[in-house]
Amino acid sequence: MKKIGEYILPILRLLLIAIVMNCLLEILNGRSISELFAFASEKTIYFWLNALIIMLTLSIAGIFRIRYMLEFLVVFAWVTIGITNYIMLNFFRTAPMTAMDLKVVKNAILLLPNYFSGLQITWIIIGLLGLGFLLFKILKYLSIHHIPVSQRKRSGITVGLVSAFLGLLTIVPLYSEEGSEPVESVDLVENYENYGFTYSFADSLIGQGIEEPEGYSKEMVEQAWKHTKQEKQVTIKPNIIMIQLESVFNVERLLKKAGHEQALETYKELMDNYSSGALTVPVLGDGTANTEFEVLTGMSLDFFGLGEYPYNGILKEKAAESLAYNLKNYGYATYAMHNNIGEFYSRDVVYEQLGFDEFLSLEGMEDVEFNTLGWAKDKIYLDQIIERMGATSARDFIFAVSVQPHGKYPEEDPYGYYTSQLEEVDAFIEELIDVLDHHTEPTMLVLYGDHLPPLGLTEEDLRDGNLYATEYVIWSNYSMDHNDQDLITYELAAKVLDCAKLTYKNGPIAATHQQDLTEEERKERLHLFQYDMLYGDGYIFDEIATYSNENYHWKNK
Repeated sequence: MKKIGEYILPILRLLLIAIVMNCLLEILNGRSISELFAFASEKTIYFWLNALIIMLTLSIAGIFRIRYMLEFLVVFAWVTIGITNYIMLNFFRTAPMTAMDLKVVKNAILLLPNYFSGLQITWIIIGLLGLGFLLFKILKYLSIHHIPVSQRKRSGITVGLVSAFLGLLTIVPLYSEEGSEPVESVDLVENYENYGFTYSFADSLIGQGIEEPEGYSKEMVEQAWKHTKQEKQVTIKPNIIMIQLESVFNVERLLKKAGHEQALETYKELMDNYSSGALTVPVLGDGTANTEFEVLTGMSLDFFGLGEYPYNGILKEKAAESLAYNLKNYGYATYAMHNNIGEFYSRDVVYEQLGFDEFLSLEGMEDVEFNTLGWAKDKIYLDQIIERMGATSARDFIFAVSVQPHGKYPEEDPYGYYTSQLEEVDAFIEELIDVLDHHTEPTMLVLYGDHLPPLGLTEEDLRDGNLYATEYVIWSNYSMDHNDQDLITYELAAKVLDCAKLTYKNGPIAATHQQDLTEEERKERLHLFQYDMLYGDGYIFDEIATYSNENYHWKNK
């Protein structure tokens, strides 16, 4: 019995720590005590799976001589992740933390002045230095306590048992109460709510990239491209200006907060008179770059890992089909602009991979006005767009990312502040329309919102109950068919190409969207082309030219 106890007691000790840590992380992720008990009782297998993941990370420390120091570091790491997640949810955004957020720490530091005063940043630095010194002293003390070899052997058995049990739970399909296999959603909030913080965070760490399609081969790609037919129908090539409007949506959808309905008069008038519709976006309250990714590439994030940002991952390494590259096939000059820091979401690198000739970021803009929260006002784009259109003899594709209505909003009157920013954005749109309407070249303007604002909205606050819908509109200064249609963000670029009647020189992604396919056929083909282009063997480039950009310039000063 004593021998058995020597194995059982350490396991029970680690299990107890893991359960406590699991409960703490769930509470920090926004669960109340009652919600925590409901999760443990209704999603029992996931509650224990979360605890076992923490237990596994703790048990590995027991293999080493300095077990106590390593266990402390593991606990400290989980607590730090949990507290960081709590801070992010309560001060910066609505979606929980993922492993991919660790890649954007530099970006978060760059934006600190938009959220904190200089004095507050100073106190944050002092606090972090103090915490670092305390951590150093604790680790120094724990490092002198060594574990005998016999205990380390028992710890190795513990790791093996926990790993086997964990593997059993993950290999054997996990079934819901109805007996069906759970399907993970790209909705972070839904995943974390259904499967727990630790499981979802771990999934976001190890589940990145696109899974290889079944039967993937050169012949499979060739056949898919062969059946992606294209028809030539160019009649006129317009300039195309596309503006991604930060946190913009039709506030008339709100059931409450009456009195703010007139914030977007021009924008709503455009939607009434030109091709428009609801736009289903992949994010809520933040995650701008993922809406941008789907719009520019036509690729679906459904095939990527949980919480993945392709801008901070694969697109820093590989070029991909994009609206810019497709328009280059028709002789367009391509230009991107963003009235914020150019390095944020690695845009300074990614825009080269997506085929833009030039990128103008905030650092290269002059006479910029800022709002009370420190975000650049969007009217800076007016002169920039006109200047760019006059700088080339070719047709222009100009892609701009707005930032003015960015949160987090003042606590005393968040709706009042938000709608005041919408009014200024709307005034900018009205002025831009007036200028483009008198432009001598045929020009198309595409406007869309990247996500709903971080106002703590729920489904009950909206008339349509859809937290993942904004709106888009396609205006032109020449006669164009009026065709209202609800879209998903990855369908918008193909819609723009259709409206411009550019349908025969497009890459496989855009061409797939322009085909008359069933939803299942389209998803299969998108999966195949996305994987082959970004993670596979690139068989498609035996059929089409590779994407390369030799003349890219980042205008940041």
